Amino acid sequence: MPEILCASPGGIAPVSGANLINDRINIQISVEPGKTCLVRIINVGKYAGQAVYFEDHPFTAVEVEGVWVNASYIGDKSIRITTGQRWKIRHLHHARRQHDPRTPGYNPDQTAWLIYDMKKPLPPPPSSSTFSFLVPSDHAPLLKPVSHSILINTGWAYFNGVERTIINNSTYLTQLVLSLYTATTTPARYFFNPLIYGHVNPFVP
Repeated sequence: MPEILCASPGGIAPVSGANLINDRINIQISVEPGKTCLVRIINVGKYAGQAVYFEDHPFTAVEVEGVWVNASYIGDKSIRITTGQRWKIRHLHHARRQHDPRTPGYNPDQTAWLIYDMKKPLPPPPSSSTFSFLVPSDHAPLLKPVSHSILINTGWAYFNGVERTIINNSTYLTQLVLSLYTATTTPARYFFNPLIYGHVNPFVP
């Protein structure tokens, strides 16, 4: 974490030294034909999101972040898992995890082979597309009506020669007073004025 928390990292997004599955690279996991497995997936990385893909056998998502969802058929697509996120899926075969690096020459892909027969050669790593639609199993309705919409556009820009992430064409700068302290100490007539919260992209309903 020190390199991420550094006040002047040069603006370049940090890239991990390696992409791991179960703390290893190129792992082989023995499986039994015909079995359906419940697989728990957790992204324990400190920065990068991961795309997880199972080749040759379709799989189904059943839980995300501790919330059971309708069994959602993923098929031959990948699922995107951000840092700290948890998924549970059913069925598995050939797993792949990847992210988009910013360091030339860095290999972002990591493949784990599920082995039915140790005597057969390993296939090449696969490619995939992303799946992104789930329904909670309790079918709780969406909160309506929507009275305030928030639009977020992200990107990159240079500030004083340093590349920084931007949200709605603005970057984050450390506040002199934390937003929570500002909200609890400012007079009520200023609560909804975004200017009092500093350069932090405030969204005030």
